[in-house]
This record gives sequence, structure tokens and C-alpha cells, in this order.
Amino acid sequence: MLTFTEEYLGGEMGCNLYGGSPDSGKYRATGDGTLTLIFPFAVTVQLCTEPEGIMEQEAAYIEALMNAANFRIVDNRLEIDNEDGETILIFQAK
Repeated sequence: MLTFTEEYLGGEMGCNLYGGSPDSGKYRATGDGTLTLIFPFAVTVQLCTEPEGIMEQEAAYIEALMNAANFRIVDNRLEIDNEDGETILIFQAK
């Protein structure tokens, strides 16, 4: 899950939570679709053993976020690309 507004970027990774805000300099999104994420985000540090592989999934997710360079909104989805223009994350609005 991702919450992405003008004032906050954060979410839930399955076990742990993460987040930051523009006031703390954690991210910047511009009108031309440039997305700059400044790490580390605040991340909770719970250890979860179920479902199997959840910690590896969270590590892969944070790594993908670290490679975010651009974003766009398409058909009620937030799509995040890396610097090579490859879509690395897709979020569907609920």
C-alpha cells in the first residue's frame, strides 16, 4: 500500500511501515513527472516470519523505491519508473 500526496509519501509493505514528508526532505514530486526520493525513509523494524518470504519482499520493494526516478498517473494508477524508463512499481487507486 502507498499513500502519495503533496504532503506525504508512505505506506505499508506487508509487515513494516515506511514514510517521509516534503517538510523533512524525504521526497519531491514535480509537475513534469520527476520523482526524487531521499533515503532513508522512516521504516519500522518488526521481524515477520509469515507469510514466508515477507522480509525478502519488503527488501525488494524498498530497493525498487530507491531506484524511482519518474512517475505518471495512468487510468487511476500510479506508475513509477527507474532512470532507464522501466516501470518498476505500479499502484492501483482504491
